[in-house]
Amino acid sequence: MIKESLGMLEVKGLVAAITVGDTMAKAANVHVRQKTLAKGHGWTTILVTGDVGAVNAALSAGKSIAVEKGWMVSAKVIARPAATLELALEPDVNESKAPAVPEKNTGNKIEEKAGLITEAKTPADLLPTAKEEVKETVEDIKEDSKAEAKANEKSTAAKSSKGGNSKAKKSGPKNKK
Repeated sequence: MIKESLGMLEVKGLVAAITVGDTMAKAANVHVRQKTLAKGHGWTTILVTGDVGAVNAALSAGKSIAVEKGWMVSAKVIARPAATLELALEPDVNESKAPAVPEKNTGNKIEEKAGLITEAKTPADLLPTAKEEVKETVEDIKEDSKAEAKANEKSTAAKSSKGGNSKAKKSGPKNKK
């Protein structure tokens, strides 16, 4: 459940959203939670959370910059968002789920798992595999190019056999003076 107020400010463009988000974060004690890109017109929504007063102050600062620059689309503060609202938001807004921290490999060996010890893969170990993948990709591209060239040859041959002589005489009325 989101225990803080939620502020949303929609602006025209990603640069505008980043600028406005920075302004909001500097103006009040809020957390910029996410940016959401709309599917059309390049509109971007910045979501911030914090105390009601802080969110209102942040949105006020963000709106003033957005209006001044001509970027403003829409703004809204929800003082006490419903518990079910978090289901509609992207995962990084959900405060109950902390981001996973990847485990660190501290040596040449990974910790023993299921009674087996395996050596860690280094970039040097991965190089032969990467080279093979590149070779396979290049071969696939060459095969695709050959197939495309054959298809083009067949279509060109079919067009020339159907079209006949391109320099044939045109029939039709002639202008006589």
